[in-house]
Amino acid sequence: MPRRARLRARFEAPFSAKQLRAFCVLSETLSFTEAAHQLGITQPSLSALICQLERHAGHNLFIRDKHQVRLSLKGQYFQADAKRVLVQLNQTSALVKHLASPPGSDVLRIAAPPSLMTKALTPLFDTFRALEPQMLLSLFCLENEDAFDRLQRGEIDLAFVSGNHAPVGVALQPIAQDRFVCVLPRKHPLASREQIRWHELGHQRVMSCLPPRGLRSLLNQSFERYGLALFVNEDAQDELALLRLVELGLGVGLTSRFTKHLIDPEALAIRPLVDPVINFPLALALPSSAITAAASRIAELLHLLTNTKSTKNSAKQVFIAPGADYFSQSLLR
Repeated sequence: MPRRARLRARFEAPFSAKQLRAFCVLSETLSFTEAAHQLGITQPSLSALICQLERHAGHNLFIRDKHQVRLSLKGQYFQADAKRVLVQLNQTSALVKHLASPPGSDVLRIAAPPSLMTKALTPLFDTFRALEPQMLLSLFCLENEDAFDRLQRGEIDLAFVSGNHAPVGVALQPIAQDRFVCVLPRKHPLASREQIRWHELGHQRVMSCLPPRGLRSLLNQSFERYGLALFVNEDAQDELALLRLVELGLGVGLTSRFTKHLIDPEALAIRPLVDPVINFPLALALPSSAITAAASRIAELLHLLTNTKSTKNSAKQVFIAPGADYFSQSLLR
Protein backbone atom coordinates (compact mmCIF):
# COMPACT_ATOMS: atom_id res chain seq x y z
CA MET A 1 0.00 0.00 0.00
CA PRO A 2 1.42 3.43 -0.92
CA ARG A 3 2.54 5.59 2.01
CA ARG A 4 -0.18 8.21 1.36
CA ALA A 5 -2.89 5.53 1.34
CA ARG A 6 -1.53 4.04 4.58
CA LEU A 7 -1.66 7.44 6.27
CA ARG A 8 -5.19 8.02 5.01
CA ALA A 9 -6.31 4.64 6.34
CA ARG A 10 -4.58 5.29 9.63
CA PHE A 11 -6.42 8.53 10.29
CA GLU A 12 -9.76 7.55 8.72
CA ALA A 13 -12.61 7.51 11.25
CA PRO A 14 -13.78 3.94 12.02
CA PHE A 15 -17.41 4.96 11.54
CA SER A 16 -19.44 7.97 10.45
CA ALA A 17 -22.18 9.97 12.14
CA LYS A 18 -24.54 8.74 9.41
CA GLN A 19 -23.78 5.11 10.33
CA LEU A 20 -24.25 5.82 14.04
CA ARG A 21 -27.54 7.60 13.40
CA ALA A 22 -28.76 4.68 11.30
CA PHE A 23 -27.79 2.23 14.05
CA CYS A 24 -29.52 4.24 16.80
CA VAL A 25 -32.78 4.60 14.86
CA LEU A 26 -32.83 0.92 13.87
CA SER A 27 -32.01 -0.17 17.43
CA GLU A 28 -35.09 1.76 18.63
CA THR A 29 -37.54 0.75 15.88
CA LEU A 30 -36.20 -2.78 15.20
CA SER A 31 -37.70 -2.36 11.74
CA PHE A 32 -35.74 -1.60 8.58
CA THR A 33 -38.90 -0.19 6.99
CA GLU A 34 -39.68 2.21 9.84
CA ALA A 35 -36.03 3.18 10.40
CA ALA A 36 -35.52 3.96 6.71
CA HIS A 37 -38.70 6.07 6.75
CA GLN A 38 -37.53 8.05 9.81
CA LEU A 39 -34.09 8.60 8.29
CA GLY A 40 -35.49 9.57 4.89
CA ILE A 41 -33.44 6.97 3.00
CA THR A 42 -34.14 3.72 1.16
CA GLN A 43 -33.96 0.33 2.86
CA PRO A 44 -30.96 -0.78 0.75
CA SER A 45 -29.10 2.39 1.80
CA LEU A 46 -29.92 1.67 5.46
CA SER A 47 -28.75 -1.93 5.11
CA ALA A 48 -25.50 -0.74 3.56
CA LEU A 49 -24.85 1.69 6.45
CA ILE A 50 -25.49 -1.04 9.04
CA CYS A 51 -23.26 -3.53 7.21
CA GLN A 52 -20.45 -0.96 7.01
CA LEU A 53 -20.74 -0.28 10.74
CA GLU A 54 -20.74 -4.01 11.54
CA ARG A 55 -17.60 -4.52 9.44
CA HIS A 56 -15.84 -1.75 11.39
CA ALA A 57 -17.09 -3.17 14.71
CA GLY A 58 -16.05 -6.70 13.77
CA HIS A 59 -19.33 -8.11 15.09
CA ASN A 60 -22.95 -8.53 14.05
CA LEU A 61 -24.84 -5.81 15.93
CA PHE A 62 -28.26 -7.12 14.86
CA ILE A 63 -29.77 -10.58 14.58
CA ARG A 64 -31.92 -10.75 11.46
CA ASP A 65 -34.39 -13.41 10.38
CA LYS A 66 -37.48 -13.52 8.19
CA HIS A 67 -39.81 -12.32 10.92
CA GLN A 68 -37.92 -9.88 13.12
CA VAL A 69 -34.82 -7.80 13.76
CA ARG A 70 -33.30 -7.62 17.24
CA LEU A 71 -30.08 -6.42 18.83
CA SER A 72 -27.35 -8.96 19.36
CA LEU A 73 -25.57 -9.02 22.73
CA LYS A 74 -22.71 -6.98 21.20
CA GLY A 75 -25.29 -4.60 19.78
CA GLN A 76 -26.88 -4.09 23.21
CA TYR A 77 -23.52 -3.14 24.69
CA PHE A 78 -22.78 -0.87 21.73
CA GLN A 79 -26.15 0.94 21.85
CA ALA A 80 -25.48 3.17 24.89
CA ASP A 81 -22.03 4.17 23.59
CA ALA A 82 -23.41 4.89 20.12
CA LYS A 83 -26.10 7.20 21.51
CA ARG A 84 -23.56 9.02 23.68
CA VAL A 85 -21.10 9.51 20.81
CA LEU A 86 -23.90 10.72 18.53
CA VAL A 87 -25.02 13.27 21.12
CA GLN A 88 -21.42 14.48 21.47
CA LEU A 89 -21.06 14.79 17.70
CA ASN A 90 -24.29 16.80 17.49
CA GLN A 91 -23.15 19.06 20.32
CA THR A 92 -19.78 19.64 18.66
CA SER A 93 -21.49 20.42 15.35
CA ALA A 94 -23.82 22.90 17.05
CA LEU A 95 -20.90 24.57 18.82
CA VAL A 96 -18.92 24.87 15.56
CA LYS A 97 -21.95 26.41 13.82
CA HIS A 98 -22.37 28.87 16.68
CA LEU A 99 -18.70 29.87 16.63
CA ALA A 100 -18.90 30.35 12.87
CA SER A 101 -21.99 32.54 13.04
CA PRO A 102 -21.45 36.30 12.69
CA PRO A 103 -21.55 38.51 15.80
CA GLY A 104 -25.06 39.42 16.85
CA SER A 105 -26.62 36.25 15.45
CA ASP A 106 -29.70 35.20 17.40
CA VAL A 107 -28.65 31.91 19.00
CA LEU A 108 -29.89 30.66 22.36
CA ARG A 109 -27.70 27.89 23.82
CA ILE A 110 -29.50 25.58 26.26
CA ALA A 111 -28.19 22.61 28.24
CA ALA A 112 -30.20 19.85 29.94
CA PRO A 113 -29.66 16.24 31.07
CA PRO A 114 -30.86 13.42 28.76
CA SER A 115 -34.00 12.79 30.86
CA LEU A 116 -35.26 16.32 30.11
CA MET A 117 -33.92 16.64 26.56
CA THR A 118 -36.82 14.51 25.30
CA LYS A 119 -40.59 14.88 25.66
CA ALA A 120 -40.41 17.01 28.82
CA LEU A 121 -38.84 20.05 27.15
CA THR A 122 -40.26 19.66 23.64
CA PRO A 123 -43.42 21.76 24.28
CA LEU A 124 -41.28 24.54 25.80
CA PHE A 125 -39.02 24.63 22.74
CA ASP A 126 -42.02 24.50 20.35
CA THR A 127 -43.67 27.41 22.13
CA PHE A 128 -40.45 29.43 22.19
CA ARG A 129 -39.95 28.90 18.45
CA ALA A 130 -43.53 30.04 17.80
CA LEU A 131 -42.90 33.23 19.81
CA GLU A 132 -39.36 33.85 18.57
CA PRO A 133 -39.18 32.39 15.03
CA GLN A 134 -35.93 34.26 14.26
CA MET A 135 -34.13 32.64 17.21
CA LEU A 136 -31.96 29.58 16.64
CA LEU A 137 -31.93 27.03 19.51
CA SER A 138 -28.63 25.26 20.10
CA LEU A 139 -29.15 22.32 22.49
CA PHE A 140 -26.51 20.57 24.60
CA CYS A 141 -27.05 17.33 26.52
CA LEU A 142 -25.11 18.01 29.75
CA GLU A 143 -25.22 17.04 33.43
CA ASN A 144 -24.87 19.59 36.27
CA GLU A 145 -21.09 19.95 36.48
CA ASP A 146 -20.51 20.22 32.74
CA ALA A 147 -23.39 22.70 32.42
CA PHE A 148 -22.06 24.90 35.25
CA ASP A 149 -18.60 24.86 33.70
CA ARG A 150 -19.91 25.99 30.31
CA LEU A 151 -22.11 28.66 31.90
CA GLN A 152 -19.07 30.10 33.69
CA ARG A 153 -17.09 30.12 30.44
CA GLY A 154 -19.95 31.78 28.55
CA GLU A 155 -20.39 28.83 26.16
CA ILE A 156 -24.11 28.38 26.97
CA ASP A 157 -26.85 30.81 28.01
CA LEU A 158 -28.89 28.70 30.43
CA ALA A 159 -29.20 25.15 31.75
CA PHE A 160 -31.67 22.86 33.48
CA VAL A 161 -30.00 21.33 36.56
CA SER A 162 -30.84 19.29 39.66
CA GLY A 163 -30.31 20.49 43.24
CA ASN A 164 -29.96 23.85 44.94
CA HIS A 165 -26.18 24.39 44.90
CA ALA A 166 -24.41 26.35 42.19
CA PRO A 167 -20.87 27.67 41.78
CA VAL A 168 -19.89 31.33 41.91
CA GLY A 169 -21.25 33.27 38.95
CA VAL A 170 -24.32 31.07 38.48
CA ALA A 171 -27.82 31.83 39.80
CA LEU A 172 -30.56 29.21 40.24
CA GLN A 173 -34.26 29.72 39.62
CA PRO A 174 -36.25 26.75 41.08
CA ILE A 175 -39.01 25.58 38.74
CA ALA A 176 -40.24 22.23 40.08
CA GLN A 177 -39.66 19.37 42.52
CA ASP A 178 -38.04 16.15 41.33
CA ARG A 179 -37.62 12.93 43.30
CA PHE A 180 -35.59 9.73 43.29
CA VAL A 181 -37.08 6.65 41.66
CA CYS A 182 -35.92 3.09 41.07
CA VAL A 183 -35.62 1.71 37.53
CA LEU A 184 -35.66 -2.07 37.25
CA PRO A 185 -36.36 -4.84 34.71
CA ARG A 186 -40.04 -5.67 34.18
CA LYS A 187 -39.44 -9.24 35.38
CA HIS A 188 -37.79 -8.13 38.64
CA PRO A 189 -39.80 -9.19 41.74
CA LEU A 190 -39.97 -5.58 42.99
CA ALA A 191 -41.46 -4.40 39.67
CA SER A 192 -44.87 -5.71 40.77
CA ARG A 193 -44.98 -3.10 43.56
CA GLU A 194 -46.55 0.34 43.16
CA GLN A 195 -43.70 1.81 45.22
CA ILE A 196 -40.48 0.57 46.78
CA ARG A 197 -39.04 1.26 50.22
CA TRP A 198 -35.39 2.25 50.33
CA HIS A 199 -34.48 -0.52 52.77
CA GLU A 200 -35.77 -3.13 50.28
CA LEU A 201 -32.81 -2.28 48.05
CA GLY A 202 -30.35 -3.45 50.71
CA HIS A 203 -29.85 -6.83 49.01
CA GLN A 204 -29.98 -5.50 45.45
CA ARG A 205 -27.12 -4.56 43.15
CA VAL A 206 -27.58 -0.78 43.05
CA MET A 207 -26.38 1.36 40.14
CA SER A 208 -26.27 5.11 39.51
CA CYS A 209 -24.40 7.66 37.39
CA LEU A 210 -20.71 8.29 37.91
CA PRO A 211 -19.75 10.83 40.57
CA PRO A 212 -19.63 13.80 40.68
CA ARG A 213 -22.71 13.91 38.41
CA GLY A 214 -25.50 16.08 39.82
CA LEU A 215 -27.85 13.24 40.72
CA ARG A 216 -25.05 11.14 42.17
CA SER A 217 -23.97 13.95 44.48
CA LEU A 218 -27.58 14.40 45.64
CA LEU A 219 -27.88 10.65 46.15
CA ASN A 220 -24.77 10.47 48.32
CA GLN A 221 -26.00 13.44 50.38
CA SER A 222 -29.36 11.72 50.86
CA PHE A 223 -27.74 8.48 52.02
CA GLU A 224 -25.89 10.42 54.69
CA ARG A 225 -28.77 12.71 55.66
CA TYR A 226 -31.35 9.94 56.13
CA GLY A 227 -28.94 7.30 57.43
CA LEU A 228 -29.67 4.90 54.56
CA ALA A 229 -27.47 1.82 54.73
CA LEU A 230 -27.02 1.66 50.98
CA PHE A 231 -24.12 2.09 48.60
CA VAL A 232 -23.74 2.12 44.82
CA ASN A 233 -22.26 -1.11 43.45
CA GLU A 234 -21.95 -0.04 39.82
CA ASP A 235 -21.35 3.29 38.08
CA ALA A 236 -22.75 4.29 34.69
CA GLN A 237 -21.38 7.03 32.45
CA ASP A 238 -24.77 8.73 32.11
CA GLU A 239 -28.52 8.10 32.26
CA LEU A 240 -28.64 6.28 28.93
CA ALA A 241 -25.85 3.91 29.94
CA LEU A 242 -27.56 3.36 33.32
CA LEU A 243 -30.80 2.30 31.63
CA ARG A 244 -28.91 -0.07 29.33
CA LEU A 245 -27.19 -1.75 32.30
CA VAL A 246 -30.55 -2.18 34.05
CA GLU A 247 -32.12 -3.56 30.88
CA LEU A 248 -29.32 -6.13 30.68
CA GLY A 249 -30.25 -7.30 34.18
CA LEU A 250 -27.07 -6.12 35.88
CA GLY A 251 -28.89 -4.38 38.74
CA VAL A 252 -31.42 -1.70 39.65
CA GLY A 253 -30.90 2.00 38.93
CA LEU A 254 -31.45 5.05 41.12
CA THR A 255 -32.26 8.15 39.12
CA SER A 256 -34.69 11.04 38.49
CA ARG A 257 -38.38 10.47 37.82
CA PHE A 258 -37.96 12.32 34.50
CA THR A 259 -36.01 9.27 33.28
CA LYS A 260 -39.47 7.84 32.52
CA HIS A 261 -39.20 9.69 29.18
CA LEU A 262 -36.18 7.56 28.22
CA ILE A 263 -37.23 4.04 29.21
CA ASP A 264 -38.74 1.29 27.10
CA PRO A 265 -41.92 0.54 29.13
CA GLU A 266 -42.01 -3.02 27.81
CA ALA A 267 -38.54 -3.77 29.16
CA LEU A 268 -38.22 -1.53 32.22
CA ALA A 269 -40.38 -0.39 35.12
CA ILE A 270 -39.95 2.83 37.08
CA ARG A 271 -41.16 2.93 40.68
CA PRO A 272 -41.20 5.76 43.27
CA LEU A 273 -38.99 5.30 46.34
CA VAL A 274 -40.59 5.89 49.77
CA ASP A 275 -39.76 5.78 53.49
CA PRO A 276 -38.47 8.39 53.03
CA VAL A 277 -39.65 10.22 49.91
CA ILE A 278 -36.55 12.15 48.85
CA ASN A 279 -37.34 15.26 46.81
CA PHE A 280 -34.89 17.68 45.29
CA PRO A 281 -35.38 20.84 43.21
CA LEU A 282 -35.20 21.09 39.46
CA ALA A 283 -33.84 24.54 38.62
CA LEU A 284 -33.01 26.84 35.75
CA ALA A 285 -29.35 27.92 35.94
CA LEU A 286 -28.43 31.33 34.53
CA PRO A 287 -25.30 33.49 34.66
CA SER A 288 -25.41 35.86 37.64
CA SER A 289 -24.62 38.69 35.24
CA ALA A 290 -25.01 39.39 31.52
CA ILE A 291 -28.22 37.37 31.08
CA THR A 292 -29.27 37.56 27.44
CA ALA A 293 -32.71 38.84 26.47
CA ALA A 294 -33.54 35.47 24.91
CA ALA A 295 -32.58 33.63 28.11
CA SER A 296 -34.80 35.98 30.13
CA ARG A 297 -37.62 35.37 27.63
CA ILE A 298 -37.46 31.61 27.95
CA ALA A 299 -37.28 31.89 31.75
CA GLU A 300 -40.46 33.97 31.66
CA LEU A 301 -42.10 31.48 29.31
CA LEU A 302 -41.08 28.59 31.54
CA HIS A 303 -42.73 30.30 34.49
CA LEU A 304 -45.96 30.62 32.49
CA LEU A 305 -45.89 27.00 31.36
CA THR A 306 -45.33 25.65 34.88
CA ASN A 307 -47.90 27.89 36.54
CA THR A 308 -51.36 27.21 35.17
CA LYS A 309 -52.89 30.20 37.00
CA SER A 310 -50.30 32.57 35.55
CA THR A 311 -50.88 31.14 32.08
CA LYS A 312 -54.65 31.63 32.28
CA ASN A 313 -54.67 35.02 34.00
CA SER A 314 -51.66 36.71 32.43
CA ALA A 315 -52.59 40.02 30.84
CA LYS A 316 -50.06 39.31 28.10
CA GLN A 317 -51.48 36.93 25.52
CA VAL A 318 -49.10 34.00 25.09
CA PHE A 319 -49.43 31.32 22.43
CA ILE A 320 -48.97 27.88 24.05
CA ALA A 321 -47.84 25.26 21.58
CA PRO A 322 -49.61 21.89 21.40
CA GLY A 323 -48.31 19.66 24.16
CA ALA A 324 -47.35 22.49 26.51
CA ASP A 325 -49.88 21.26 29.06
CA TYR A 326 -48.08 17.90 29.00
CA PHE A 327 -44.85 19.69 29.84
CA SER A 328 -46.52 21.57 32.69
CA GLN A 329 -48.10 18.44 34.10
CA SER A 330 -44.90 16.39 33.79
CA LEU A 331 -43.07 18.95 35.94
CA LEU A 332 -45.82 19.26 38.50
CA ARG A 333 -46.49 15.56 38.98
